[in-house]
Amino acid sequence: MEIFAGIELGGTNTVWGVGRGSGELLATGEFPTERPEETLRRAAQEIEERIGDDELAAIGIAAFGPIAGLDPAAAGYGTIGNTPKPDWSGAEVVGPVRHRFDVPIALDTDVNAAALGERIWGAGRGLSDLVYLTVGTGIGGGAIAGGAIVHGSAHPEMGHMFVPLHEYDVARGFHGVCRYHDDCLEGLACGGAIFERFDTPPSELPPEHQAWTIEAHYLAHAVANLVLAFRTQRVIIGGGVMQAAGLLAQTRASTVDLLSPSYIDIGDGSQFVVAPGLGDLSGVNGAVALAMAADRS
Repeated sequence: MEIFAGIELGGTNTVWGVGRGSGELLATGEFPTERPEETLRRAAQEIEERIGDDELAAIGIAAFGPIAGLDPAAAGYGTIGNTPKPDWSGAEVVGPVRHRFDVPIALDTDVNAAALGERIWGAGRGLSDLVYLTVGTGIGGGAIAGGAIVHGSAHPEMGHMFVPLHEYDVARGFHGVCRYHDDCLEGLACGGAIFERFDTPPSELPPEHQAWTIEAHYLAHAVANLVLAFRTQRVIIGGGVMQAAGLLAQTRASTVDLLSPSYIDIGDGSQFVVAPGLGDLSGVNGAVALAMAADRS
């Protein structure tokens, strides 16, 4: 039986999975992301053990960014760019896996892969255009347009778009935590920004806390900007921060208010701003989808 494998390299955890061409995951697992060599070795070992006597057709790697190059013919292909994660700047992610497996290997960002996985098997099934955002330790996004992942000269950096400051932050002089841009979306709305404001982990804040009104403000402006830029059919928002009770609903309502039915009508937003259909497995499903595409090319 032909098997496809996916590796999702996250800033905090790495997820691996093996599955069939139907998208069914036969096995999956997760472990902390450590140094590059150790992380990739363990992911490869887990895949080898689960394959058994089946034939591995291809592997997809979905990595946190920035990725230095996505073009296999370009210099720097397969390496992580300048990242605040210790030991990972300049790390090769394709080479070590190719050294172990003599099969086609595809590489893209974790959020691009998640967008692809959601389009094929999740909340974007049947749509040709969607955006996937993840909100957690960092913020990133991937877009599908006309059924294909959107790339420019490099991958999009949706987490670093600029959004207007909430009045709470204006009054207190808070300008975000991003080491590169301060008051970009990630700097103002990632989990670390919430902690910096209130000195409390997001998971410990109650649903009625003002943190979530502030968070919804920033996310809604981001979603509205993405809708205006891409005229997408759906925006899917995942990540650990989005587990907060009521946050998705607040974000959806604020997005509807910003877009205004007189300009872009998304109804009540319930079919437009949604949670991932694949839950925490969007990225690894997307990595498997990358592997399937690599096998066909």
